[in-house]
Amino acid sequence: MGHHISAIVGKAPINEAKAIERGLPVIFEDAFVIVPVPWELIVKLARDDEPAGDAATDIFNTHVPHLLAREMGLTSYALIATDYFGGVGEQNAWYCAADGKELRDVSINEALRALGVPRTPRFMEPTEREPGLLGKLRSWWEGRPYMSPHERSNRYPTKDEFDTINLGRYRHMDDSGLWMEERRGQRVGNILVGDRRMMN
Repeated sequence: MGHHISAIVGKAPINEAKAIERGLPVIFEDAFVIVPVPWELIVKLARDDEPAGDAATDIFNTHVPHLLAREMGLTSYALIATDYFGGVGEQNAWYCAADGKELRDVSINEALRALGVPRTPRFMEPTEREPGLLGKLRSWWEGRPYMSPHERSNRYPTKDEFDTINLGRYRHMDDSGLWMEERRGQRVGNILVGDRRMMN
């Protein structure tokens, strides 16, 4: 199954009136929002000095997502893009902090972690400590090389940052739940429905 989405992810609350004015759908997931940004809107709002052709539709090489984030009141946010099918493809993300610091060309989970999205079990920073005698004995007993608690937690999370905000549910920009014509600008469940008419 494919996953093709370009979006801004930030912390709730946001200026919903501005999202409605721009025709943007907004997905509310716990303390976070996912704002899909259609390429039509990127092209519409792109400046003349920005890349032309297909390059203009890239969420990472235009001022548009930053403009939209500011308008919606997001001070720190992540830009994410996925393009894969059947486990093959690519993903990319940037994290933009309120203080101007950025993480560019990182995985989606890294950008979401910087934003404050939790994982289960929580992400543990690596330590340089050698395993104690008990850790070495346990590794020998299990018949595998020693793996520290942070390595187990980080390599095999029960629920990573991507899954915490349910990004797997929102696989395509054209998902009908994001663009119900008769409900545009209204909340349906956890989605503020977008308005495609505003994209032209």
